[in-house]
Amino acid sequence: SCHPPVSVLLEHLPRLLPRPYSISSCVEETPGQISWLFTRVTHPRPGLATSWMSGLSSGERISFYPRSGNSFYPPENNDQNYIMVAAGSGIGPFIGFLKDRKTRLERGEEFNGKCWLFFGCRYKDSDNIYKNFIDELIDARVLTKFNSSFSREQGSELRYVQHSIESEKEAVTDWLINLNS
Repeated sequence: SCHPPVSVLLEHLPRLLPRPYSISSCVEETPGQISWLFTRVTHPRPGLATSWMSGLSSGERISFYPRSGNSFYPPENNDQNYIMVAAGSGIGPFIGFLKDRKTRLERGEEFNGKCWLFFGCRYKDSDNIYKNFIDELIDARVLTKFNSSFSREQGSELRYVQHSIESEKEAVTDWLINLNS
């Protein structure tokens, strides 16, 4: 018997909050520009934010709400070894780290510290979004070591990032204990 107008129902829906995304740009490489990485969600239903962002044209203005983090950044010491672990679009901030390292190397800075990335995604051909860039970084010796895992590849066993880390456990232990002491 109750037939409230749609406007009344909408008033009682929870407010959409800003979505957090990690910045993947490097101030040294592109001053005054910000980039971020996201995966467009289409299944089981389209994501609100990712669908909207996918429809933006280059140069369109958007509002954003920065949320600053003050403890997640690449090592300042060029002799520091570090290991990065990411899956899917979680690679975003590490792309920023690697761009920073690449830019600094191109400026002539020397890095004695090694840099290792473990990355995982579902499919080698469709989700491996930074493959060419990673290959460039390896060739340029920006990235010392790289391991990839693909969890949904046909004809292979399920393989996640943690499986790659486990298969490299001696080398990871060496990096964490011996190389950084």
